[in-house]
Amino acid sequence: MFDPTPRSDRPTVIVVDDEPDFLAILQTRLGAEGWRVLQAGDVAGLYDLLEENEPDVLILDHSLPGITGVAAAKVLLRNDFAAPIVIFSAYLSPDLTQVCREIGLHPVDKISYEELVATCYTLLETEPVPHL
Repeated sequence: MFDPTPRSDRPTVIVVDDEPDFLAILQTRLGAEGWRVLQAGDVAGLYDLLEENEPDVLILDHSLPGITGVAAAKVLLRNDFAAPIVIFSAYLSPDLTQVCREIGLHPVDKISYEELVATCYTLLETEPVPHL
């Protein structure tokens, strides 16, 4: 979905999740916080959004159709993607958390919407993640 609101008015976040309920919740929650929220149900949809949008933060579900959020993030980072990437997962294990942190991703448990919003605001104030 394309939102023509100028970037200077609101920070932009792209949320990629194959579960419509989570997309709706994040649209409502982040939108209420003043974010411009763009959504995709898979990585192909993300690439379409990236053709015309430069997000301030990218949120990737870890369990996407055909690819993990971490694998998708690695591809983006290798191709000079500059925005911070949050891995949002209902299956956030200590191993997944460690893998995310080792490559500069920001893991957040899917049950913690408050932590997700706080993480997005924190990332607005930090430097982009290093490229792989």
